[in-house]
Amino acid sequence: MLRRLGKTTVCAAALAIALSLGGCAGTGEDGLSIPYPKLGTIKRIKDGLLSKDEQNKAIEDLSEEQANQRDKAISDIEKR
Repeated sequence: MLRRLGKTTVCAAALAIALSLGGCAGTGEDGLSIPYPKLGTIKRIKDGLLSKDEQNKAIEDLSEEQANQRDKAISDIEKR
């Protein structure tokens, strides 16, 4: 009897933990979580390689996009 009660208690505690952690996982669809940013794709030439200048331009573009998304995320957090 006592062993069965112990197993039931452990199962109930595990279920409670799983449910509480499940509520923490934001999908980005609700207003409370911040969606994961998506960076733009690098445009490639036909053979799949970029020249040094194209690499630098792509890095600059992605860095600028990342900075813009970071600023937007900070402003979204501050609004809350």
